[in-house]
Amino acid sequence: MTKPEQTRAIAAWLAVCGWIALITTLSGEGFSNQSTSRFIGPLLGWLFPDAAPGTIEALHDGIRKTAHAVEYAVLAILASHAVRWSIPLGPRGSTALALTLVLAVATADETHQASLPERDGSLWDVALNGVGGAAGLGLFFAFRRTRGEGRASDRVGAGR
Repeated sequence: MTKPEQTRAIAAWLAVCGWIALITTLSGEGFSNQSTSRFIGPLLGWLFPDAAPGTIEALHDGIRKTAHAVEYAVLAILASHAVRWSIPLGPRGSTALALTLVLAVATADETHQASLPERDGSLWDVALNGVGGAAGLGLFFAFRRTRGEGRASDRVGAGR
């Protein structure tokens, strides 16, 4: 691996670590359902003034679950990119390793949330995060195909 490739690999892994730090921050008590409902609830009430309280609550929950999926979609894309730059696994191997990382972080995140008074950990959320990661990778690879990037770009040392 050349020096510029090493620099790119390190930068890619730093992005992964930074994103994991963000996920960890968002899994704290400051972003619990009760905390986010203080600002998302009034916003939804303003956007949908005729909505019943149960509808506002369902929308709030939907926003939170979507945020989970998006967080892990981004993590999967960043991880896939970092793996492709640093480990010669090919497209399938880098995808599998990226998804393994997503599931490991999701499991650790939900375990952390289960230990907090205002949060709860859930296997369903681990699954949702994994689906978010897989969807993110699917969209990422579809985007790459539309740009005409071939299989050679999935190898360490190949130009990207």
